[in-house]
Amino acid sequence: MKYILLLWVLFSYSCQLCAQAKSSLATGSYAHARIYPKGNMPQRVWRLRIQNDTVHYLNAAKRPAHMPLAEIRQIKASTATRILPFAGLGALTGLLAGAQWTIDNPLVDQPLPVLLGTTLVGTGIGAGVGLFNRKWTNIYPIR
Repeated sequence: MKYILLLWVLFSYSCQLCAQAKSSLATGSYAHARIYPKGNMPQRVWRLRIQNDTVHYLNAAKRPAHMPLAEIRQIKASTATRILPFAGLGALTGLLAGAQWTIDNPLVDQPLPVLLGTTLVGTGIGAGVGLFNRKWTNIYPIR
């Protein structure tokens, strides 16, 4: 019970830290981003930088380009992948599948290796899916 309470406190504290991470206009550099110009289709860009009132980036042809902030409706940047949450969901799914399989199969003498194996396989599959699922953060305008 102590461990569940400790995990709950750590999880709620980390959510509060993430919520406080928003600031004014981000002036850093972002490897992957999406620019939503006013009246145009969104553009996927790389190496985005915001300097003063201009956005510098590499366009789809990997050539340097720039655009004034006045012409941009919204900018979203990829800040992280979702490996950890998806690995956790995969582990839970693997554990539940292994538990169901060991309960239904009378030939299993030792359920621990089966549970461990299905949990590890589920964790690997979940982490693989989370690796390609990016988290997009709105960097302009700040809401």
